Amino acid sequence: MNLDSLIDSLRKGWQISLGATSSLIEMLQDPEKRQQNVHQWEESLSELPYVLQDPQKRDERIQQLQETLEQLTQEWATKGEVAEREGRSFVETLLGHYRQQQQDAASHATVNTTATTVVSTALQTELQELTTQVAAIRAELEQLRQQDGSAPQ
Repeated sequence: MNLDSLIDSLRKGWQISLGATSSLIEMLQDPEKRQQNVHQWEESLSELPYVLQDPQKRDERIQQLQETLEQLTQEWATKGEVAEREGRSFVETLLGHYRQQQQDAASHATVNTTATTVVSTALQTELQELTTQVAAIRAELEQLRQQDGSAPQ
């Protein structure tokens, strides 16, 4: 068995599983379909003892079951292919929306810039001197407050 046929077999098995699951869910959701399947199973089980006693009927029944299984397998594979395509399309749509949102966000991105003012050296020196004077005045005020607080009233 080469790699291609192995991959094909796995894909077919996947599609049959998807189709069988889809059919099972449909049957569970539809009470009429569910009742019809239960009725068919009951009929098959009720005639089973008679079929097993007669070798010819047993062989016919086995042949009939094989044909039914082949038919169901084909039906499930077809449903699975459809489900796989729909699922893939859904995921691709979601990814397309996500990629579009990412592109839109990137195209509308804001750039933060910081403006700095250029100050001349003379202005900077004067500002430094004023800051030093304010600090000296604060210290002097603090000293005066302490003296007023310690003086008797």
